[in-house]
Amino acid sequence: METTILQHSSLKNKFRVSLLAGMVGIGTAQAQSLMPFKIQLEPTRSEAAAAFFYRGYEKMQKKDYAAALIALNDAIESNPNLIEAFVLRGWAKQRLSMYDEAIMDFNQALSFAPLNVDAILGRGVSMYQKGNYEECIIAMQKVLSIDPKLSDAYVFLGSARTKTFQYQLALSEFDKAIVQNPDAAGAYFGRGLVKYKNRDVTGAVSDLNKAKELGFEFTSDVLESLN
Repeated sequence: METTILQHSSLKNKFRVSLLAGMVGIGTAQAQSLMPFKIQLEPTRSEAAAAFFYRGYEKMQKKDYAAALIALNDAIESNPNLIEAFVLRGWAKQRLSMYDEAIMDFNQALSFAPLNVDAILGRGVSMYQKGNYEECIIAMQKVLSIDPKLSDAYVFLGSARTKTFQYQLALSEFDKAIVQNPDAAGAYFGRGLVKYKNRDVTGAVSDLNKAKELGFEFTSDVLESLN
């Protein structure tokens, strides 16, 4: 089976596009957007599929996930071998809380390209949101074996370790996230929560204030909810 990777016809060189995708937090009420999602785009023979894909991408940028899903369905119908369409549709479904269906799309992309970081990442995020933290840990470790500098993978790994009470390992993962990206707000938030659990109130307050300074929104009842 010949698979296809996509590039817009007006572009001369390969590029990577980014959008916020993935959610992590403490319980559903505290879920936060963290993840810069990137796709590698290369030439394709299917102009129709490309047009639908970019429509879906634009809708994702506007956070119109339902419309993105429709466009990406059309992209896949036009070209069932378009890897990025499965990846991006997986993220659209993930944002619509369709986690099982998202995982199916990520698995399909991985059947074409087993080392596709975005698909592995998306699968791990969806597993996290389903409460399958062990599978999330496995996925994030796989991501980091491919791209050891991806800060957000450390954030999700730390968050999953927090959920499985591996607090010291969680602290280590959040530290690594901050080394890779000193502005990783989610890492400060996650590390602050772990420090709070470890009764390091001063450290927790410092990290949570830093997360808030960097734009990570949370309410004052976050710590109360952990008691």
